[in-house]
Amino acid sequence: MLCDNNTGVVGGEGSPFPVKLHLILLSINKPAKLHHEGWPAWTMTGEGPYWMPLQAPSDRMRVGRCDSEGHSDAEGGYWHIWRESKVPLS
Repeated sequence: MLCDNNTGVVGGEGSPFPVKLHLILLSINKPAKLHHEGWPAWTMTGEGPYWMPLQAPSDRMRVGRCDSEGHSDAEGGYWHIWRESKVPLS
């Protein structure tokens, strides 16, 4: 086991240099369908896993599949980078 399930401390309490692990979920939108039942106690706050909003730029790019002409195609055998100008939701 990497760490104590309740405290998140690596090496145990008696270690000369204990390391406490922290888990932070970082995304543009708060996860709505995240199943965190059974996660170790150290990964939780009172309401579930700690989450921080990702401050993404409004002008960003995405990668996706396309056809040989560069048109979006889920079955395409090529990849393309598209520029998106969406403002992330807060």
